[in-house]
Order: sequence, then structure tokens, then C-alpha cells
Amino acid sequence: MTQPWSGEVELVGIGFAVLAAVGWGSYIWFSQKVGDAFSGVQGLAMSLPAAALAASFFGIPQAWGNISPLVVLAALGITLLTPVIPFSLEMLALKRMNKRAFGTLMASGPAIALLMGMVFLSQIPNSVEVLGIALVIVAGVATQRSSGRADFSRPASPRSARN
Repeated sequence: MTQPWSGEVELVGIGFAVLAAVGWGSYIWFSQKVGDAFSGVQGLAMSLPAAALAASFFGIPQAWGNISPLVVLAALGITLLTPVIPFSLEMLALKRMNKRAFGTLMASGPAIALLMGMVFLSQIPNSVEVLGIALVIVAGVATQRSSGRADFSRPASPRSARN
């Protein structure tokens, strides 16, 4: 992902990139549908235990023999920091944004990675990298400003229902 660039284009890699794009698009679409169907983060409260159960079929056998109270405590902390807080914020954002704007703003993740690289690894980006990240952020802001969603938290007034 970083310079110096080396290697060549691989069709398998392109296939994985397309699969990842389909996964992200599906995640955004389904998250918005679940967020619209439930108030607050109730949909997330129902989906996280199902995801944990599905992941446990792979994780527990790999960790067997190394599970201790400290590991369980660390896993609970990671569970709170990794999926609960970010997914809650994403679900609440999707209630107010359309899928296109949310997807564009999700692409601003590299800006966070850039900041973390600067702070923790002393990696200094070049001007082209900074410009690319700035353009993605500007696109996300512009997309959101021009494409709001109806407020699903309040019932429609009788006057607006007639129009």
C-alpha cells in the first residue's frame, strides 16, 4: 500500500477488490435498512450477538488452550472499542445520510490511517498523498451536503403526507 511501488496487476487481486467493494456496498445498504427499521441502535444490539456466535465457530478453536480470565477481559474491551462504538455511530449516521454520501465519507478512513502513521510511526506523507486524501474528504462533504435523507425519527405530519 505504500511506496516504493512494486509488483504487477494480478487478476486475483482485482477480483478480491471487487468482492470487497460488493461487501462494503452490501454492508452500507443492509445497515441503513436495519437502522431505519429499528429505533436507536436496537438493530445493532440484535446483530452483534449473531455475529459473535458466527465468529466463535472459528475463533474459539484457534484460541483453545490460551483462554484465560485476562484474555476474556481483553476480548470484552476490544469488543466494546472495535465494533460497538464505531458501528453504533455508523448506524446513527446512516439514519441521517444517504448511502452514497456515507460510502464516500467511509473512504476517508485512509486519512485516519495517515494521521496514525504520522503520530505513531513518524511516516510523513508526500503532497500527492495528502491531496488524494483531501479530495476524498471534500467529495464526502459535498456529497452529503447535496443529498440529505428524510428524518425517520419523527412521524410525517398530515400536511406533508397530503403533498
